Amino acid sequence: MKELSDLVRQVTPSAKARNARIAFLLVYPDKRGRQLIREIGSTLNSRRTPDEARTLDSVRFEIGDYLCVEIFPDGPGGGGGRGFPRDDRHVDRMQH
Repeated sequence: MKELSDLVRQVTPSAKARNARIAFLLVYPDKRGRQLIREIGSTLNSRRTPDEARTLDSVRFEIGDYLCVEIFPDGPGGGGGRGFPRDDRHVDRMQH
């Protein structure tokens, strides 16, 4: 996730904030064709996180999957908690 976070910071000014958190979600189809969403990690500008070492391969990213990137300039608490669901959920409509 560190490399992805670095790329996001290069092009998004709000992601450069000292306390910013960048959260990543994997959006993928289930066997019925419905889209599921799953948290795959987050990084912080203010300190290292275990998620930084994760790779797209390690979270089973496949061709045709999507990444949802959320930027919380105010840090870990910004955006009301973690910013993503705890469990997989169905996504009826994507607005990314």
